[in-house]
Amino acid sequence: MMVFAAQMLIASGAQAYTQMQSRAIVMTSDQSGTLVIGQGVTYTITFQPNTAAAIGTIIVDFCVEDPIPGDTCTNPSGLNLTLSGLGPTGGGLSGWTGIHMIGSHNSTIGWDTTGSAQTPSGATVSMSITGVTNPTATGTFYGRILTYAATGVGETGAYTSTAIGTPIDAGGTALAITVGITITAKVQEQLTFCVWTGASCGTGNTINLGAASNGDWILSSGNIYGDDNTQFKITTNALHNVNVQAFGNVLTSGTNYIEASGVSGMTSSATYYQAVAGTPQYGFCVGTPSGQTNTTVNPIYDGNTSTTNGCTTTPSFSGTGSTAYNGILGTAEDFGFDISNLNPAGSGESIFTMVAGSNLGGRITFIADISTTTTPGVYTSTMMFVATGTF
Repeated sequence: MMVFAAQMLIASGAQAYTQMQSRAIVMTSDQSGTLVIGQGVTYTITFQPNTAAAIGTIIVDFCVEDPIPGDTCTNPSGLNLTLSGLGPTGGGLSGWTGIHMIGSHNSTIGWDTTGSAQTPSGATVSMSITGVTNPTATGTFYGRILTYAATGVGETGAYTSTAIGTPIDAGGTALAITVGITITAKVQEQLTFCVWTGASCGTGNTINLGAASNGDWILSSGNIYGDDNTQFKITTNALHNVNVQAFGNVLTSGTNYIEASGVSGMTSSATYYQAVAGTPQYGFCVGTPSGQTNTTVNPIYDGNTSTTNGCTTTPSFSGTGSTAYNGILGTAEDFGFDISNLNPAGSGESIFTMVAGSNLGGRITFIADISTTTTPGVYTSTMMFVATGTF
């Protein structure tokens, strides 16, 4: 960002001065002023006085040609200093006021004391200019730092870039404006959604409701049957959530069905209902693991009524633990099936939403029960689940 000039400096008009020690101008950004990061930059100027003399004025001049005070000086194109920053401190200096632009451009600036010159103790002097706009062109430009015994040198016109008067000490620095490096990293919209009934994602797409009998699964009117082998998993970076809709039909065998509209209140405005043995019913509920708070389930399908029987991944019916279950429910459960909205020919129904995250999931528990007069047959239902992310 900067280098130090290494030559001894002789002022114009054969006026000798002493070269400053350990001088530097540090930029908080070395990018072109045409870029946002090249604006609002802070320049911190530091130097060590070489002469034990009282200082009344400090001037910093920026030039294109070289760092030598008194030489021809062209303003760096686009460089714009401001009258804000930190006045000279260090070496016992304090109480400096009157920061001024010098000349007709914004690339030369001076600091004046409050009226009496101050002698530094020899420690490093530091001041800063904030809100600077860097030059617009890349390449090297230079800063010239000069100290004077008199106050108000810049204001009285006693200083110009090529007529520097009689400084106490002076020195130059070099600065460079570089091109920025553009780094591009692309993040794609991501959504993975899996629903399965087997051992893992991608395995199994069938379940059986009923009690095992002679290698088959049979419903009987004296029991409520449940199965929570259906699992789902979602990974997404959708900022505005993922919505999962369901489409499906009730258990149907020819023209016969289990859970007709009008039975157990399952109409287009359905809410949850409680499974009751001996009543033809079919439905499901969605359960998520304890602690997974980023899933919101449609109240029709969350199994969360005033009873203690919720739809969870740890079934409250017989068959304990978090493993999948298929069999007779040990107690009544709460489920839903909104026939009108879930109809495959309809628009589907939102059953849950999830916020962005990875490997979010849960189980879907299906139930069925019949009456003593339910018509015999093989009843089937096809359920489809569609995940849509809003990015």
